[in-house]
Amino acid sequence: MIILAALLSSLYSYVLFHTMIELFTVVITGLIFVIVWNLKDRIDNNFLLVIGVACFFIGAFDFLHTISYSGIDAFDTGSSNLATQLWIISRYIEAFTFLSAILLLNKRTNPYRLFLLYLFLSAGLLLTISPLGIFPDCYIEGEGLTLFKIISEYIICAVLFAALLLLYKNKDYFDPDIHVLISVSIIFTILAEISFTTYLSVYGFSNLIGHIFRIIAFIFLYKAFVESALRRPFTTIYHQLKESEHQFKIKFISLFDNMADGVAFFKVIFDEEGCPYDFCMLEVNRHYETVRGIPREKVLNKCSSDLDSEIIREHFDEIMGVIRTGNPARFESYSSDSGRYYVCSVFSYDIGYFGIIYSDITERKLSENMLRNSLEEKTALLQEVHHRVKNNLQVIISLLDLNRHESGNEMINEVLNETQSRIIAMSLVHEAIYLSDKVSTIDADSHLRTLGLEVLAYYAADCDIILDVEADGCFFDLKTAIPVSLVFNELITNSVKYAFKGRKNGKITFRGECKDGYANMIYCDDGIGISGDIDLINSRSLGITIITSIVRSQLDGTIELVKNEGVCWKIRFPLKKRYGA
Repeated sequence: MIILAALLSSLYSYVLFHTMIELFTVVITGLIFVIVWNLKDRIDNNFLLVIGVACFFIGAFDFLHTISYSGIDAFDTGSSNLATQLWIISRYIEAFTFLSAILLLNKRTNPYRLFLLYLFLSAGLLLTISPLGIFPDCYIEGEGLTLFKIISEYIICAVLFAALLLLYKNKDYFDPDIHVLISVSIIFTILAEISFTTYLSVYGFSNLIGHIFRIIAFIFLYKAFVESALRRPFTTIYHQLKESEHQFKIKFISLFDNMADGVAFFKVIFDEEGCPYDFCMLEVNRHYETVRGIPREKVLNKCSSDLDSEIIREHFDEIMGVIRTGNPARFESYSSDSGRYYVCSVFSYDIGYFGIIYSDITERKLSENMLRNSLEEKTALLQEVHHRVKNNLQVIISLLDLNRHESGNEMINEVLNETQSRIIAMSLVHEAIYLSDKVSTIDADSHLRTLGLEVLAYYAADCDIILDVEADGCFFDLKTAIPVSLVFNELITNSVKYAFKGRKNGKITFRGECKDGYANMIYCDDGIGISGDIDLINSRSLGITIITSIVRSQLDGTIELVKNEGVCWKIRFPLKKRYGA
């Protein structure tokens, strides 16, 4: 109807015909721009966005071309050159917009920046016509089209043809119907441009044919853009979703088949009352056979009850929990069929469906078992060593005890007693390690309390001495425990021998704190105290010399003597690993 009306109007007036055609294209481009601009934040198709923004400027130049056309000449130029120049500018913008829109299919263009780009470009092109006047002439009265105009039409045709080829290569990006409509629109635009290379008069027959092709091109452009946006907006979205779904399926299948773990999908089978009682295996990936050691054809579409799956049978409750709640579960299992250990990750991907990922951890479990057995063997060996060392120290203590009974010299007996006490301190360390679950450290609180009671029982038979020991949180290795025990032994021995001499009772307090990489210990007694000044470094007392030497040399610590009511010793040393030190 539009074409027929245009042809009939040409019989009456060519100017009327031309005006109708051009105004029709202006209305179409204006509609496309309005729709695209108002939906710019929701349009994911960059092709539509670019074409829609450009349509504003294509329509603007077409409108200027219409009102400057011979017979209207709104700018009073007295020539058709201006209208032809505006025409060529509009066609250049149209052709390169189609090409750019296809090249930018997978990009996201900022509509505001794109609008400004076209605005500056359009303004610059208008300035080349007026007032600069440097834009080449396109039509000369009495001669017809200039060489520039003819060459430009062929360049425009070449650009549109390139856009058509690229459109075909990217046809999967579009809805099939829209792809056809845009393609046909470009083809008729090319035919129109070819027609516009041959006319001598702006009222010539080839000019008329070109405008007919042009109106056909814009009818198809109208159907592609306006109808797809207003009448079928969800068709394009559906096509994009289908394409996204297709790409997702390809990626999922690739991931599913190339996973190093075995994967199996199951369907839950319900009884008449709606209670699940069995599972049917729907699909497995190609690594399932390798990981589980079961051929694929033997498990597909089989129920777990038919397969007698040991893993599913033993972990039925965990799997049921996943089905009920939808929360994934993870557990370790052993399959006697394959002789392998697995970490099984169970997940529900839909109501009544779930999957299991079988990760083979057989090598890891075997390595763990080997390490565990080796550790148990070494632990038993170390405990045996500590037991034998303790027994050997007991033998030495017994020998010293025999010598003490045979000796009649009181001074010698005192030395032997002190030596026995120090050996007992070392022996108790080895006994504590032997009896402990850990062979690397001992609990200082328990060990020092036991050591203190042993020393008191050995020396303080006639004095009731209260021993208060607290060292919670302190654990010492062998290299630390022995020197600490010797220091503790010397301190208690000195207290019993000198601080409580001639008394019926007394109290010894010990506090130990281990934090921030240091051990802080305070040993106090409420005895008679020490008179006079004592040089801890050059003391003549063997006990004090031993205490100071051990703290400074073996523990790398500091020691301080505080004399109040009784005696307090403050000891501080770093808690560092001393194995092999």
